[in-house]
Amino acid sequence: LRLEGYTLSRTAVPSGSFFDIDLAWTATDYPQARYQSNVWLVGPDGLTWSDLDTHRPRLYEDAPDTRAWQPEQWGWDSREVTVLRGTPPGQYDIVLTLFDFATLQPVTLLAEDGAVLGPTAVLGQITITETEQTGATSENLGLVEGMPLLEFRQDRAVAVPGDVVLLTFFWQRPSALPRAETFNLQLLNENEADIFSWELPFTLPSYPPADWPVQATIRGQHLLRLPAGLDSGSYQFMADGLVLGEIDITAPERLFEVVEMETAVSATFSQNNQPLITLVGLTQSPISNLQSPLTLLWHAEAEMPTSYRVFVHLVDGAGQILAQADGEPANWTRPTTGWVPGEYILDEHTLTLPADLPLDASLRIGLYDPATNQRLQTQQGEFVVVPLGGEQ
Repeated sequence: LRLEGYTLSRTAVPSGSFFDIDLAWTATDYPQARYQSNVWLVGPDGLTWSDLDTHRPRLYEDAPDTRAWQPEQWGWDSREVTVLRGTPPGQYDIVLTLFDFATLQPVTLLAEDGAVLGPTAVLGQITITETEQTGATSENLGLVEGMPLLEFRQDRAVAVPGDVVLLTFFWQRPSALPRAETFNLQLLNENEADIFSWELPFTLPSYPPADWPVQATIRGQHLLRLPAGLDSGSYQFMADGLVLGEIDITAPERLFEVVEMETAVSATFSQNNQPLITLVGLTQSPISNLQSPLTLLWHAEAEMPTSYRVFVHLVDGAGQILAQADGEPANWTRPTTGWVPGEYILDEHTLTLPADLPLDASLRIGLYDPATNQRLQTQQGEFVVVPLGGEQ
C-alpha cells in the first residue's frame, strides 16, 4: 500500500473535541492481509494527547477489506481522532501507523525515497485550541503550590525498579495566579522517607499557568522512570503534602559477586564514550538435539534510561547469520533500566543450530536500542566475537 495523501475535516480543534482524517491509499501489489490504520496526536513532550483508539466517523461505511484490492486500486480510509480533555493549546504531530488487523502487528513504513521510518510516521501537524468550556468546580483533591488539583491518575499500581509510570493531573486555574510554574513530586517509602523527587511543570512548559484562562481545566501528563535501586515495598506519590497515589514495587534478587564462567570476555559496551555494560564472560552448555544453551554474565557500569536488548548471532566465516536469539536480558525479566551499578546479571539464551554447522562458526554478541536499532559500541566494534564452543 502507498499513502497518496490525506485531508482533515478542520485544521484547528478545541481541546476535548475531535476531527476526521481521510487517508487516500493505493495498492501497489495484491495486499496479503487486511490492513487497518490508526492515527493519534503526539505533543512536543513525545506523549500521546488523543485517544489511542480511533474509529470510523459516524455514518461512514466500513473501509473495504484490503485483501480484495487490485494493484493500482485506491480507496479512502477515514478515522475520527478525539483530542484528550484538557489538552493544552499548541501544535501537535499527526502520527500514523498501519497494522495487520488479524495480528495487530504494525508494518514497517517507508519514506518516498525508500528510507525506513519504522512502525509510525509523522504526516503533519494540527493546531489544538483552548476549550470553550470553563467553570469553577466545587470539589478538588487539594492545592499544590496554590493550584487546585481536580483529579489524579496513574497507569499502574504495581511495578519493578526502572519501570516507567504515566501520571496524569487535571488542574484548574484559580483566580489568583499560583505561586510557582512548577511543583515538586516526591516518592516516599513506607517510612515516609523521601526516596526520590521530580520537579515538574503543571503541563507542557510552553503553556505556563499565567496563560491559562481563569477556571480552565488543564491536563498535565508526565512519563516518569522509577529509580533502578528501589527496594521492594509500598511507595506513595506526594506533592505539597498531598498524598496522590500508591505504587507497589517488587525488586529483583540482585547479584553483586562475580560468577565463574567458562569463557572470559571482559568487553565493555558504551554509548558516547560512557561505559554502560560489561560482558564479563559466558558459558556454553552441551548441545542437545541441535539446541545450544548459552549463559551470559553482564555487569552494570551505570544506571540506564534505555532498555537495551541483547542479540546473539551465530555466523559462518563469511558473516552470514545461521541462528540468532534476541530479547531483553534474562528472558525479558531483567530490563537494563532496572540494573544498578555494580550488579551482575545472568542471561540465558538458546540457539537452534543448523544440521550442517560449519567448522568456522562463531558467536557475535551485543546490545542495541530497539527504538533506534543503534548498537552499543566496544573498543573493537559493535559486537563481541566468540568462537562457538571455544575461547575468545
